[in-house]
Amino acid sequence: MIRGSQKTFDILRQVYPLYALLMIGYGQLVIAMVDYNLFRLHESLVYLCWIPLLMIPYLITRLNVFYYLIIAAIFLDGFFILFHITTTKELPITYSLIALAETNKNESIEFLSATSNYFQLLILPYLLISFFSFRNPPPLEREKTNIKLLGIISLISFSVMVIIIFTTHLKKMILPYNLRISLELKAHNELFRLFDGNRSLINTDAKISNNKENIFVLIIGESNNRNHQALYGYKRNTTPKLGQRSDIFVFKDVVSPYAVTVPAVLTILSESNMDNRIPLSRSINLIDIFHSVGHTTYWLSNQEPRGIWNNAITNLSKLADSSLFYDNEKIINYVNTTRFDETLIEPLKTILESGEGSKFVIMHLMGNHMEYNKRYPSSFELFKSGSSSKNIIIDEYDNSILYNDYMVDSVFNILDFYSRHNPESIVSSIYLSDHGENVYDEIGKLGHDYVPPYTRSEVEIPFIVWLSPKYKSTYADKLTSVELNTKQPFMSDDLYNSVIDLNNIRCSNYDSSRSVFNESYNYKRSRVLGDGQIYRY
Repeated sequence: MIRGSQKTFDILRQVYPLYALLMIGYGQLVIAMVDYNLFRLHESLVYLCWIPLLMIPYLITRLNVFYYLIIAAIFLDGFFILFHITTTKELPITYSLIALAETNKNESIEFLSATSNYFQLLILPYLLISFFSFRNPPPLEREKTNIKLLGIISLISFSVMVIIIFTTHLKKMILPYNLRISLELKAHNELFRLFDGNRSLINTDAKISNNKENIFVLIIGESNNRNHQALYGYKRNTTPKLGQRSDIFVFKDVVSPYAVTVPAVLTILSESNMDNRIPLSRSINLIDIFHSVGHTTYWLSNQEPRGIWNNAITNLSKLADSSLFYDNEKIINYVNTTRFDETLIEPLKTILESGEGSKFVIMHLMGNHMEYNKRYPSSFELFKSGSSSKNIIIDEYDNSILYNDYMVDSVFNILDFYSRHNPESIVSSIYLSDHGENVYDEIGKLGHDYVPPYTRSEVEIPFIVWLSPKYKSTYADKLTSVELNTKQPFMSDDLYNSVIDLNNIRCSNYDSSRSVFNESYNYKRSRVLGDGQIYRY
């Protein structure tokens, strides 16, 4: 009896290596320590089900290589989860992989320096356990493995998986956590990839009603939380220049559907929105529209063309007649950049002075991206009252907002100058941010964490419109709608229809009820965010 029990124990020790169990158990313990609400018992059961199945090749062939592969898989899965949860206090989701795919070495340094904390020390014991796990493969008995007992354990594991499937109604719940989100990423690849780089312009049925020169400049900011702007009631005067303007329209209740750049920018520029869910790879975008009505299109960016997919935004920019990226690692250091957003000013002037003809210009700013103190020159270091590391970061973010105010105001001044020297040109511009930024405004967090549920500060964005005197006199009825709708709720996934409307373009896929500049705008639309929650102001 004792001998049989010992044999059973020996088999279990081979099927469930001690250090592998410790790796998994420690990972689940850290999750519970950081936030018990994120702990899920069934996640531990999933690992316990998979281990004996994965150990079968090792137990049958007795080749250590199979054991090392299993431990490597467990280690990588656990390490990513531990790093993510100790850094962001959240479990990774699909957007975490997107962020990882888009991140280069220098941007990683920025992120780590801004989010480092003592919780990350909890990773060290995991590394030690993993080291011993690699050094100590389970001892194999001289005689062949008890196939019968191994079969029973495997059958039990399989049965538990079946139970998980039927109790959760989600087949993917039987997979390890990171594998699940990886499959979700693959399933949603259409959302983030947009094109394979070979997508060509689409000629649409878009028409414009006048034959005058039309200039439209779309300024896309980065990580700008409107609640840090004096224009929106912030305690500090972070927008002194825009605040003095009498020729702009400030929309008070605008949100982004996403808290991460790629899907936010792609939905801003395309007909795809949170309601129609048209795959972005098949969506008509604003470059297609302006090309179809005879505009020369330009893309000016102070962001870096990067990413595992060559960055979907970069692929989109290639559709423009001219695209220029000024923040490239071959030119500058991304972290210690000396190329601020004003780098785009002279190229914009050159475009405007390049001769007659209608133009559509997209300016993609670095804006208020981490690290905030790298986003403005020293002359804009106005706010310096911080007495703690947290307050210093808030000061730096507010200084970056102050510089962004200067940048956007400068673009409006250039357009105003151009319109007064070309009085027959119809000139307009919109500034909005891709998403917001949580600068310790809520739940003690910093950044945009890519993890639902979104905080308000991650999605609440500024939205500002500038119109030339000629625009106002030509489209007096449109001007009335612009003025009346500044307090109406709006989400930036409807910018496509709004830009088409603002430029008096008409096409078959234009919907006036989704344009915030139209008298028939449907302000009662539910604003469902990318995390599935309905935003309520």
